[in-house]
Amino acid sequence: CYGGGEREIIADRRFPTAVPCRIDSQYANRRFSFATDRMPEQTIAQRQLRLLIVEDSEDDAMLLLQRFRSAGYTVQYQRVDNGPDMRDALQSSAWDAVLSDHRMPSFDANAALTLMQSLNYDLPFIIVSGVIDEETAIAAMRAGAHDYLSKDKLDRLVPAVERELREASNRAERRNAQEAVRDSEARYR
Repeated sequence: CYGGGEREIIADRRFPTAVPCRIDSQYANRRFSFATDRMPEQTIAQRQLRLLIVEDSEDDAMLLLQRFRSAGYTVQYQRVDNGPDMRDALQSSAWDAVLSDHRMPSFDANAALTLMQSLNYDLPFIIVSGVIDEETAIAAMRAGAHDYLSKDKLDRLVPAVERELREASNRAERRNAQEAVRDSEARYR
């Protein structure tokens, strides 16, 4: 493609020959590897995620973490399987999201959600479970869970967490704006 401006030969694996193409200024300093179809390494390295995983099975937790690592995230995590450990984890570290199994021997997703809410944390809370009926999942979402995923179908895990992180950011911005308005109103009374 020719469009004027600076030109560069870009090799595209879909075409056997190189194609001259204009470089838009916003993309001029970015280089993509057509062999891997990935963004530049510095962008990938910036994708860090802190997950609190409420799960009794170490293997299931590793399965969840592998999904994020495959998507280019560097993951810091802690796995807990009871209320006191979850309380300690929430209070001792900053987390981006909570992933919870629905049913464990001494704890469950509803108790984990209630605990998180009682401590006034507004974190994405996603239930990832092997067995949960639809009515129970709906009840959990009405109680405040943000999503439900089956362990058999984890393709939605990373997009669901990314979506909920954006939503949590939007909620925080909205709260900050409302607080700023209240402060402003209080000052000018």
